[in-house]
Amino acid sequence: MFDQKYRHFTRFVFFVVLACLSLLSLFPNLIPAAADTLAAGLRGEYFDNEDFTTLKLTRTDATVDFNWGFDSPSPNINSETFSIRWTGQLTPPTTGNYVLVTQSDDGVRLWLGDQLLIDNVVPHPVTEDRSAAITLTAGQSYNLRLEYFELTANAIIRLLWIRPGQTSPEIIPAANLATPVNPNSAPTLASLSPSIIPLGSPNMMLTVNGSNFLPGAVVQINNAARPTTVVSSSQVTATMTANDLAIATQSKITVVNPLPGGGTSNPLTLTISGGFEGDVAPRPNGSNNGTITIADWTQLGRFAAGLDAVTVGAEYQRADCAPRSSLGDGRITLTDWVQAGRYAAALDPVTGAGGPTAPAMNLQEPSEEKIGIGSRKLGIDVQNWRVAFLPPADQQSLPAAEANIFTVQQSPKAIAIFCEGAGIENAVSFSLRFDADQWELLSYTPGNELRDATFLVNDKLNSAGLIGVALALPPNRHLNASHHQIAVLTFRNRLGNIAPSFSPLAIEFVDQPIAREVASNQAQQLKATFTSGFQSTRIARLAGVQPRRQ
Repeated sequence: MFDQKYRHFTRFVFFVVLACLSLLSLFPNLIPAAADTLAAGLRGEYFDNEDFTTLKLTRTDATVDFNWGFDSPSPNINSETFSIRWTGQLTPPTTGNYVLVTQSDDGVRLWLGDQLLIDNVVPHPVTEDRSAAITLTAGQSYNLRLEYFELTANAIIRLLWIRPGQTSPEIIPAANLATPVNPNSAPTLASLSPSIIPLGSPNMMLTVNGSNFLPGAVVQINNAARPTTVVSSSQVTATMTANDLAIATQSKITVVNPLPGGGTSNPLTLTISGGFEGDVAPRPNGSNNGTITIADWTQLGRFAAGLDAVTVGAEYQRADCAPRSSLGDGRITLTDWVQAGRYAAALDPVTGAGGPTAPAMNLQEPSEEKIGIGSRKLGIDVQNWRVAFLPPADQQSLPAAEANIFTVQQSPKAIAIFCEGAGIENAVSFSLRFDADQWELLSYTPGNELRDATFLVNDKLNSAGLIGVALALPPNRHLNASHHQIAVLTFRNRLGNIAPSFSPLAIEFVDQPIAREVASNQAQQLKATFTSGFQSTRIARLAGVQPRRQ
């Protein structure tokens, strides 16, 4: 009977233990950190930069009382721009009010438990900072963390206290400091969600993914702690306040594991965006939701073709999105249109707005020699027209691939535009100048092989003898390495005039109202030549016309 009761009891104990272990596996945050033995002094982590991200040396320092002058703490650490983090425990010898003191050059922060006591991270010469008086109990250990960084010149850091009954600070002795032999390790960050947050957003939850998050871990934005929830060892969340999101900037996100030991993770960048590159629809602020759509691509095409004017400032900054590496170049051109298409097709990740907020050159009134030919060159259509005369692209810096854009007169009143390229061309833009006294544009159509291209024509200056053309294939598409008819423009004699037989239709490539440019499917500007009239029998044969010059 006793054996049976014993078996029932042991079985009951077994299931209770099993249930407890199951609960702990479901709620890993409830598992406490293992106790550890202690050694005298504080654990020092020495980093070869000022932001605690390149660990070079770990050691136990009996006290924090250093004056390296212009030297370095270690041969493998630069004498400038280094940082140190000390962690451990502080045990007071008597009960009473203590004042903790640092003497530093350049920056310093001191925590006791979760309370930030000293915060002086502005670079400064030798400065003494004191905490408010705090009551400590004799024999009780308090978690302590001291962070210090050095930028230039002298490197000095000391940790002191003013004990009860004293009036001047003294170095905290090793007997009152302790560090765990096997401390908690620092976490590692992998990603943020979201990684871009629109400027002016309300409070928002930030999810941080990584590894080795311990119970009590804290998310920091630019070294300032935020309310944190440890979801698991691989994920934590924190609340970003409206104040965090009030300024367009790039913020440093880190996670700090708790003492003993603990430490700060590698940093990740959270972009507080005043907008997004290529986000231009609806005007004037875009959607500002981190998504670029076909509407943005269409609107940017209208900007590049001069059909709509870009407003200087935030809209210009978002529209000027190419080259992507520099977030624009002070010009709204064909490459910006192609880059917006790449964003819309998710070929490139959405990027926070940056770069120029205005054209690289001042806006000017067009001069006579830049507008048209014939007596209509300064007609009513250009009286209020302002253009940005921008420097041509540096052909030496463009990719080696070269496209040849040329005109072929198909009939006395029709001009065909051909492109002979390298097989990576996605978009082409140019302007044509003609004699406005004799001719005016009647119609325009895309080439037979570009029926799925978007075709934009700026005919605002038709009466002044200027026509701009911009066309682009769908994102990431490109022409084959061959010759292609890309457009046909048909003209008619200006009403009221009869063009004399000795005044044929003459066409010349120019850069207003749309600049000459060829862009690849990668949104790169390509080397290109623009020739009025075919230049060889071979080209004439490719174009399917008899070889004659204009």
